[in-house]
Amino acid sequence: MKKSILTFTFTLLAFATLAQSLDSAQAANTSPTLNLSGPRMGFTFFTGEDAKTLSAPTSEGGFDSRPVFFQMGYQFEKQYLSSGNFQGLVEFIPMISGMDQGYFIPSITLMNGFRNNRTGFEFAFGPTINISRETQKYEHEGKWYRPEDRPSETPVELKHKMDSRGYGRMKTYMVFAFGYSFKSGNLNIPVNAYLASSKNDPRVGISIGFNAWK
Repeated sequence: MKKSILTFTFTLLAFATLAQSLDSAQAANTSPTLNLSGPRMGFTFFTGEDAKTLSAPTSEGGFDSRPVFFQMGYQFEKQYLSSGNFQGLVEFIPMISGMDQGYFIPSITLMNGFRNNRTGFEFAFGPTINISRETQKYEHEGKWYRPEDRPSETPVELKHKMDSRGYGRMKTYMVFAFGYSFKSGNLNIPVNAYLASSKNDPRVGISIGFNAWK
């Protein structure tokens, strides 16, 4: 667990350095732009086996929780391209999830975004990394077991699965997001919906933010 947190911290610092290195490019560009850097909050919804595991009792390796986590964080964005109404962006988003249910789950997301400055619509995609508590399990008659749960059986294939009795492990997803920014004077209110795709169970979510950039 400590090793995963240390690796996560170094990755976070690397992404932060990358975001800062784009400051000079943004300052040199004098084209009208829309900057939506600011706080973000919303909800992420688990699906499939992950949702079942979160809802299951702790005695079965579950978390006795709802498969919906509140999230909050901050979006940093830097422009690398501006032409007419079109804007290319790098977006860096550190988030904390699960505090509404007693958890502290950090994640970082690095995305390549494309925004129409006139309409406020945007699309972005990129990887996200978080820490998940998992252990190795095997499937038997539609259910997942740890080897120690059924010592008389010989597992055919072990896979990492979410389990409250497991250990911290870094997990990656590919995020695809679509958003729109509402405006009221100098106040921008970006609203985004996203899909976090993975090999097994995808997640979906929605977030809202605000800033007062002109």
